Amino acid sequence: MSRIARSELERWEQHWPAAVTVGVVPYALLAILAGLTFPLRPESGVALSINVSPCVLAALWMLFMYTLHPSWRRREPRMVVFVAGLIAITTVLVVRDSWFGFFAAACFG
Repeated sequence: MSRIARSELERWEQHWPAAVTVGVVPYALLAILAGLTFPLRPESGVALSINVSPCVLAALWMLFMYTLHPSWRRREPRMVVFVAGLIAITTVLVVRDSWFGFFAAACFG
């Protein structure tokens, strides 16, 4: 393995845990908790869409404000809006279904 390839591999290995934690864990946690909503709240129609829509909103909020725009992470005013919005959405989720309190940990990340 060349020296350049080795240094890039080492750099990737150092940043990989943070990338997975920030890029995958919140979405996976939200998906798992949203999946719990179906068996724990056996509703259909409008009631189900009311329960699932904040989950979709949270996923789209994180996707647009954080994942798709990595340059925004260095802009403090945008990140304040992102975190405030994520906390507001998470609050709605927790008020609707208490098990979304586990998702609140994603707000602190």
